[in-house]
Amino acid sequence: NIRVSPMYLQMVKALGGNPVVIPPTEVYTALERGVVDGYGWPEVGIMDWGWQKLTKYIIEPGFYQAPNPLLISLKAWNKLPEHLKALLNESAVEAEKEAVRHFQELAKAERPKLLQAGLQVIQLPPDEAKKFLQISYDAAWKEILEKCPETGLRLKKLLSK
Repeated sequence: NIRVSPMYLQMVKALGGNPVVIPPTEVYTALERGVVDGYGWPEVGIMDWGWQKLTKYIIEPGFYQAPNPLLISLKAWNKLPEHLKALLNESAVEAEKEAVRHFQELAKAERPKLLQAGLQVIQLPPDEAKKFLQISYDAAWKEILEKCPETGLRLKKLLSK
């Protein structure tokens, strides 16, 4: 049993696991009681929740990168003057770059603490890592395309460049 957020649900199923959707506030207890054997979670934050006390392994490679979208209703967007639309678009691109850099730095700083807490890193062999990531990405795209076929195709085309 693997604790997941809804975003990881289909991926864990595709890998042959049994996904269990549990809010982060209940993961510690679920690990403690054996309700789940592991979890999908970014490396950043494990220490904040105290999960390192009940976690033995970090399996790599990591998968997925959480988006940090700027959301605005179409009605509100259409009311904006063009120069503000351009400014928001430019700012969103810069914010995304900064967010990626920021979380990479946080993960780099947290890794030694996780290792010091006793977690061991398991690096999948290159062929297995490639297979793991392909299954992960295929499961995500399958779900997106089933739920939003038209928009999903456009999104996949944009992100596959």
